[in-house]
Amino acid sequence: MKHHLIMSSVFCNKEDVHARQVIQAVNQRLSNVTVSESEKPGHAEQLSREALRNGVDSILVAAGDATIHEVVNGFFDNDIPVANRPHLGIIPTGDRSDFKRTAGTPGRLTDAVERICSNEPKAIDLGRITAADGKIRYFANVASTGVSAAIGKSNRRAKWLRQIDGDWAFNWSVVKNSLLHKRFPLRITMPGGSQFQWDANCVAICNGQSFGGGIKVARDADLSDGFLDIIVVHDFTKTEFLKGVNQIREDEFAEFEGISTIRTRSVEIACDDPKRKILVDADNCYSGMLPAKFDVVPGAVNLF
Repeated sequence: MKHHLIMSSVFCNKEDVHARQVIQAVNQRLSNVTVSESEKPGHAEQLSREALRNGVDSILVAAGDATIHEVVNGFFDNDIPVANRPHLGIIPTGDRSDFKRTAGTPGRLTDAVERICSNEPKAIDLGRITAADGKIRYFANVASTGVSAAIGKSNRRAKWLRQIDGDWAFNWSVVKNSLLHKRFPLRITMPGGSQFQWDANCVAICNGQSFGGGIKVARDADLSDGFLDIIVVHDFTKTEFLKGVNQIREDEFAEFEGISTIRTRSVEIACDDPKRKILVDADNCYSGMLPAKFDVVPGAVNLF
């Protein structure tokens, strides 16, 4: 089997100690490994697609959720798979990756490499976003819209804060956007045409279980069940929303009256106020605006 290791320069440069440890650990246990470094937004998608076209069987990723997002998008070209169910292996980098939590990636480098060497790969689903203009993006973990997407955008922009303290930067983004963001008139259309309408704070479209660095919103989500779990937060005041985020983060989960859950293979989500521009975020990457269709691509990837 041919492997291609993609490292993100955000976490490890080829010249630093951690990168050398990653490369050494992989090469000790695997043969036919090539290595490349993702150096800018979109680069990992290009590297992944090129590697598969060149006959690589598995892509190993030493990076966070955003780079994993790019890599799985590189598995496709204009919605056509570049390879038949490629293999994906995740290498820990010490980041706050939510996909790694759901996937059960070991925290120790040697354990993660051993898992890639010895585990029988498991077919997992991907989520797919189809924008109103027909543009398609895939996601491995969670897509979201509303205040949660605004929080993600704000956190990505606060680079100087993240350099000081990543947790503090994220918390600042949560508080700021929770207080500024207004609920929007949400319309969800199900297969068959039935609809739900709420004044919504946010919607999480979940293939995985958590987002936002450990906010476990979809505890029953399964990467391999062929469904998406849709979590709608609605009718919360700004202070209620902040309190709810903190409770879920602290694992004090309760059946909140203002949270509704839908399990489906596909869903269309729109904002009924034409003056509002509602962002969509997927795996901590900007992924367009509402309206959009979200559906599941069953068994798209083999995960070690």
